[in-house]
Amino acid sequence: NICEGAQVTLEAVTSNDANLGTPTYQWFANGQIIPGAVSSTYTYSPVTVDNDQTIYTYTVEVTYPESGCVITPATYANNVVTVDPNPVVVISGDNIVCENGIISLTANVTRGTALTYTWYNYNSVIAGQATDNLVINPAQVSIDQPNGVYSYTVVVNEGSACSAVSSPFEVTVNATPGVDVIITDDQICAGGTFNVAAQVDDWNAENLTYAWTANGAAISNTTASFNTTANVTTIYQVTVTQTTSGCVATGNATVTVNTPTVVMNAIANANICEGAQVTLEAVTSND
Repeated sequence: NICEGAQVTLEAVTSNDANLGTPTYQWFANGQIIPGAVSSTYTYSPVTVDNDQTIYTYTVEVTYPESGCVITPATYANNVVTVDPNPVVVISGDNIVCENGIISLTANVTRGTALTYTWYNYNSVIAGQATDNLVINPAQVSIDQPNGVYSYTVVVNEGSACSAVSSPFEVTVNATPGVDVIITDDQICAGGTFNVAAQVDDWNAENLTYAWTANGAAISNTTASFNTTANVTTIYQVTVTQTTSGCVATGNATVTVNTPTVVMNAIANANICEGAQVTLEAVTSND
């Protein structure tokens, strides 16, 4: 029993060569000539038919040209080879994640039973991962890999020696964006106009969406900045999401709405003669 891709060595041992001359050989697999298999030993790799388990029965025809003898031995049990197809494995999962997010990949296997799994990041075995699902926890997901890219492969083995190696599956880890909320004038009177803007720390970040709230209630603005008014002190919060990786950042800022008051102090001398001076004094608050 071998796996597809393994080698079989065929060997014929003859006798009476001294009396019969120098033999020539021709090997057969399931009654069909094996091209080029014309020596007493021959090594080759049989393949499966339609990726199904395939049985080969081997025979050899030995000819002694000088004497005209032709010998075809009977088929023996040890001339039978069973070729099992190797499993085929393809990795699937998200290929873009956020720093401190979760990497979750699946080894999708066709054919094979009693499978074992060995996962690699580049050429290093990933300890503790021995199932068809690879899960890397947030604390282990960073941008410290070369260019922030992890390259995963998985080796799948059957209970026999049959195995398969997946093609590399690359996962790009994006840094979590940081965002600051900037308000052009954060001290206003009721009804005053001002601008609110989300300033992402990486101006080159792509595929961003913006969701705003004012004092916890969602508002319709979905752009990075907008002009608005307020009648009460308001906390504006933005949630910035990078749609390709799921990276999320939040930030907030407060605009304070002031209600100024004016108090006129009493005039020191309310009765005066013409030509005398009066001092008027107003005291304001929230200047």
